[in-house]
Amino acid sequence: MIDSLFGSKTRVKLLHLFLNNPEKSFYVREITRMIDEQINSVRRELANMVSVGIVQQDAIDNKLYYSVNEDYPYIKPLAAIFSDKNTEGGMGAASSVPGKIL
Repeated sequence: MIDSLFGSKTRVKLLHLFLNNPEKSFYVREITRMIDEQINSVRRELANMVSVGIVQQDAIDNKLYYSVNEDYPYIKPLAAIFSDKNTEGGMGAASSVPGKIL
């Protein structure tokens, strides 16, 4: 259900990964293994997320690393939705999304 709200299951998995690991950076192939999605789908969603500003990219040692942009204006509400931590109503709303990262 949450993938309908956010557009795609790949996008939901990426948001979950980044918002639950705000201190980490990931490269594309690492992400594809972690969320078990096709590389083209991951690249497309990362490009969308970078253009919106929720994710930032940095080139290090000829690899593009992606991390959450903690200055994004809506980071706190999104983090609350995708949180792995217990909330007042139980688990975060996206915790029922299937995938390796959950």
